[in-house]
Amino acid sequence: MKVGFHRSGGFAGLSLKSEVDCSQLPPGKCKELEQLVGLLRAAGQPAPSPSKSSYYADAFQYEVTVQDDDGTQKYRAGDGEMSPEMEKVVDWLTAHARG
Repeated sequence: MKVGFHRSGGFAGLSLKSEVDCSQLPPGKCKELEQLVGLLRAAGQPAPSPSKSSYYADAFQYEVTVQDDDGTQKYRAGDGEMSPEMEKVVDWLTAHARG
């Protein structure tokens, strides 16, 4: 399984990208990521909320892409729109991207 992550926007317009290949992680970290992605899949795509995003002109936008034997799934949300499950995946991937 590969999980890609892209955060864009914000006040300074900074971008953060990362891709994690589970086969390159220690088994415990891979299992942790697989569990988080499983919860994200169960929750599904966050519902868009145009009213919230209009209040967050400098909000970050997030995209998580999951590639595995079942194909490719993309999950997108902005600040204030993420499900708790997506937020956990984003937090994990952000920490991984920063080292």
